[in-house]
Amino acid sequence: MGQGKKKMSNVKLAITLLFSLICSTSAIQCKSRTATIEEYVSMVFSELENEFLEFEAQTGKTREELIELAGPVWKGANDFEWERGIGSYETNGEHFPYMVCHHGPGLSGIKRKKALLASLDESISTSTSDIVDNVSVDIVANTEEMFCGIMRMPANVACNMGDEDGNIIVQPMIMSMKLAANALTAIVDRFDESAYEDSEGDPVAIFTLCPGTSAEQTLSERNVTVDQADGDITLPAVEWLFGSRSPDHTCGKDSDANFTTSVSQGLFWTGAQDEIANQISITRTVAFWGNLFRNTIETCECDDFFRESLRVTLEHGDQDVPNDPDVLRILFNRTDTSEADKNCTLALMAAGALRPETCFVEVEQVVTTSNNIAQTITQSASSRQTPIFDAGITGIDQIVAISDTGIDMNNCYFNQPSNPTSIFNINQRKVVQYIPFADGRDDVNGHGTHVNGIAAGHLSENGITEDDDGRGNGMAKNAKIAFTDIGFVGVDALSIPPTTDLLNTGRSTSRSYEENAHIHSASWGSTDNRYTGQARAFDTFMSRNQNSDFLVVVAAGNSGTGNTLNTVGNPATAKNVLTVGSHLNSISTMNTVSTFSSRGPTADGRLKPDVLAPGQILNSARSGTNCGLMGLQGTSMATPAVSGSAALVREYFEKGYFPAGVEGEGKPIQPSGALVKAVLMNGAQFVSAAPYGNSQGFGRISLTKSIYISGQTDVALDVDDERFIEDGESRVYTKKVNTTNGCMNTEFRATLVWVDPAGSAFCRNCLVNDVDLQVTNTQTGKTYFPNGRSSRDTVNNAERVIVENVKEGDTFEITVTGTNLSDERQKYAIAFTGCFEIDGAVFVPPETSSAKGSNMMGVISVASTVAVAIVALLL
Repeated sequence: MGQGKKKMSNVKLAITLLFSLICSTSAIQCKSRTATIEEYVSMVFSELENEFLEFEAQTGKTREELIELAGPVWKGANDFEWERGIGSYETNGEHFPYMVCHHGPGLSGIKRKKALLASLDESISTSTSDIVDNVSVDIVANTEEMFCGIMRMPANVACNMGDEDGNIIVQPMIMSMKLAANALTAIVDRFDESAYEDSEGDPVAIFTLCPGTSAEQTLSERNVTVDQADGDITLPAVEWLFGSRSPDHTCGKDSDANFTTSVSQGLFWTGAQDEIANQISITRTVAFWGNLFRNTIETCECDDFFRESLRVTLEHGDQDVPNDPDVLRILFNRTDTSEADKNCTLALMAAGALRPETCFVEVEQVVTTSNNIAQTITQSASSRQTPIFDAGITGIDQIVAISDTGIDMNNCYFNQPSNPTSIFNINQRKVVQYIPFADGRDDVNGHGTHVNGIAAGHLSENGITEDDDGRGNGMAKNAKIAFTDIGFVGVDALSIPPTTDLLNTGRSTSRSYEENAHIHSASWGSTDNRYTGQARAFDTFMSRNQNSDFLVVVAAGNSGTGNTLNTVGNPATAKNVLTVGSHLNSISTMNTVSTFSSRGPTADGRLKPDVLAPGQILNSARSGTNCGLMGLQGTSMATPAVSGSAALVREYFEKGYFPAGVEGEGKPIQPSGALVKAVLMNGAQFVSAAPYGNSQGFGRISLTKSIYISGQTDVALDVDDERFIEDGESRVYTKKVNTTNGCMNTEFRATLVWVDPAGSAFCRNCLVNDVDLQVTNTQTGKTYFPNGRSSRDTVNNAERVIVENVKEGDTFEITVTGTNLSDERQKYAIAFTGCFEIDGAVFVPPETSSAKGSNMMGVISVASTVAVAIVALLL
């Protein structure tokens, strides 16, 4: 591994020194300037940033000094890329990707985007290029100062974009800008021998194509035929990445000294050694790149490895969703690989980043389950009350989709007359669908069986008659489960399907609304704290119009020991998912965050986890036994607890409990995923940590503080769902405190949630549409800002205001504003709780004899079984 690390250092430094090796004599004069180094680094996590940091350490210069020195070289690198793009268009009509920005104060994102598109139209009309159709904008950043997106177009069109005020920036996407930070290091690490011992699985490289680029069209333009179905396209994909060899080319390192591929022609440093031969300090690293390409893609050295050890598959983006890209996934089989194979892999990564159709290249992180420590614990009885269950809300007619290692269908919490298959069957008792993407079974003492039990397990000895007093019954015991198996027995690393396939578990437009899963629970993830391609894919799926009903609940991870920040891992870093951390379970410690629970923020500064739930030790179904239970701890356990609770919230609205708190008295509502998320986050209670801090987010969920049940909960609830706000528009809601009906709650709360469009992978400013919430007490004139802030929140797409110690007659104006949208309008959901009147509802306070106020139940323990842990979600 020492040799590999040394070469990796050379690889990274070589890319950095590319810029110092370029002597620009370009006569190209574009209408707009390129981005500065600071501007680019402030927007995207890329390999370029790592290069500068490493260079800084080696030179001893400050970052400011380094950037100043690199300025002329940065210009040279951009000129080189401009020339490459113009030459490629003139030669074969290729379009290249460019990051196009509009900067300066005073405009919203949609107005800046329109200005860019107007400039594009003008450039097209005055250029000699063919008409550019279907130019899409993949949003990189939308802040108060700047809007940036990636467009793919002819180089001369891009070069001619601009405006009189100099507000437009056009930046060529050079290779290292496309490589995700640490992507090359990850490849080297995964080829290390220890990775085999750690069961990390084979590395997978993700090549995300640029907006408006069709993988099939791109390959067909090179006379490569691709099957329309997602399948193995290894050979045509490699041919596309590297460029075709000449017909008379023969294999062997010395067979054709003048041979180069179309890819290597785009690498400045492969021919740069003669120019810098006397510069001893950098010759070695440049020689590494030159030797790497001459010994890999310019020969047949890698042919056997590519043919026998690679598998390339194509994942299609959704054509109905703007900028949902096609993705190439390349799996590298590490069995019996060599140092040469590793070099071939590095060459493949660079080749992919140099393709003009490619916008981002990343290495898929190892994905594992999010359980921390497993142990069997003694069952213990407890005195508990469950007012949500008592009101008849138990998950009836709900379907929770879950992806995990497997389910033991012989365990009494899942058994049924016939085993489920990949074909959805609503008539099954518990598991209505079982997709065996992996091996279709669970380990002994398996993670998946345990997780499914927490969410919706329901004891049945004979598979027909159910026992409502089962000690391992789940949070939504009467809900059904649609399941995808993503774990192979005995293998730690999980095998994740394409995101669309994964999140469509239990979902189909060919079935009725009632026969679809509206929640997906994922107790797994990686340690990558950034907004990755997978996080983006999760957000893309949830932002589709047909998926507005859908909520994904994801484990934060278990890397928070020592209060280590930035440990929440992908896909929990997605904006639209509900990310779950863990708190302790006993009544005396339930306001303490579990030490292992991963901490936020995300790499781009967003608040995560969103909420907490019991996860310290939960007893649930034990695979390999008939009806046994076992205890596990981790955010893996907290996540299905929240997923089951989300199913109860859905049932609350669908069964007409809202707003009167009595089943059937209200009109049934099919709530959006955003509303379910808003309701749960609105009622979440702070634990003994910094409010809205990196360990707890909005706090531990509490159903009795989230929804109104007549005579059971001391909080009125009002909501507004799937409402649109336009760019620049404000909408005001008014709530007046009324305690004359017996309501004694001393807080007023409002929580705003919207499904934000997917950002660009590895963005540093990932919020695309900025919607704002503020609350004003009209009696005092005081204005409250969300999430514990003293001003607007420009980072998160969930905002909550809590006003404490409210008084009779206090009147609150709640304002929702579309402050900075990149689209014409944005849909949102909002939830309010407190003491106030609601049309169609008569507030009935809880019975005082039951002590169901702010700290309702006398509970001895909230730990030993799932049924007991439910209590923690009620307090």
